[in-house]
Amino acid sequence: MKLLIATVLLGSLALPGQQNRIDPNAVPVEKEPQHHLVFTNDFVRVIDARFPPGYKSLSHTHAKDNVAITISTGRDDAASAARIGRAGFSKGGYSHVVTNSGPIEMRFIDVDLERSDKPGTPAFA
Repeated sequence: MKLLIATVLLGSLALPGQQNRIDPNAVPVEKEPQHHLVFTNDFVRVIDARFPPGYKSLSHTHAKDNVAITISTGRDDAASAARIGRAGFSKGGYSHVVTNSGPIEMRFIDVDLERSDKPGTPAFA
């Protein structure tokens, strides 16, 4: 199942072993043209990432821990439809490239965890 998800997303999520690898030439996630900041406060930053068919993103870095919610996988089949609404956590400190080889828009909502309201919380220390 993990291999199937990784194949469909084609690098859109950090895979085990790829996290904490930062490309020194990557842009910050908010500078990648298809990542649009839609909300921010002291605790979270919400990015709407939309990738048209055939789009290959710039290498970009996710510095903060984040949760990505799948809105569309870029494919229009039953297996892809079953993944809509799934959320996945990634530890910050990685760079990646997103490629949409599907026939329709690929879309994720990315929620970066800025800080906790409880100082000293390990995930935010």
